[in-house]
Amino acid sequence: MRSVLAAALFSLVLVSAVVTAQWNEEDWGRLPNEVKTHFLAYDWSEKLAFSIMCFPNTEECWRVFLGERWEDPDARRAAFGMRLQSKLAFGDCHSLVLAVSCYGNRYWDPTEAVLTQLPGQYELSTDDVKGISDSFDGGYLRDGVIVVGLIRIPERVDVTSPFSIWLKEDNGTIVTFSIPYAEEEESD
Repeated sequence: MRSVLAAALFSLVLVSAVVTAQWNEEDWGRLPNEVKTHFLAYDWSEKLAFSIMCFPNTEECWRVFLGERWEDPDARRAAFGMRLQSKLAFGDCHSLVLAVSCYGNRYWDPTEAVLTQLPGQYELSTDDVKGISDSFDGGYLRDGVIVVGLIRIPERVDVTSPFSIWLKEDNGTIVTFSIPYAEEEESD
């Protein structure tokens, strides 16, 4: 049991180091628009508060996101560690990898995010959130800080159909959890 916890902790540290450094234009650009979303969230006075980027926490998405680095054992272990953290926290439920960048000094609470798939709306609780980097679980963030974590997708959300993630009055939509061309290649 102790070795499993040590491996999980190592994965958590490795994932934090690799993922926070990977949110660059090239990596992000490799993911098809259908499986990712990036939106800006404003506060009630209409000042920019957060930049939110997310994509499905699947091996398929990690392969595309990492590109050639997928062949690097450390990068592959980091992606596996992210999926392992999801499995340990949420069981067999789907999850999103979420990166949040703070504009100005602001209070961040991931449970303020809401998922919608019409006609339903799904509020998040602390059980639906798994911080990968420090402070993702909530707290006062300083300007420019980036936090990374996982959000569980409720079982009632059909991940093969579009759904939206909201923060305050702003949102982004994930069209599907499957990378369209990956499915086509498998059927060839």
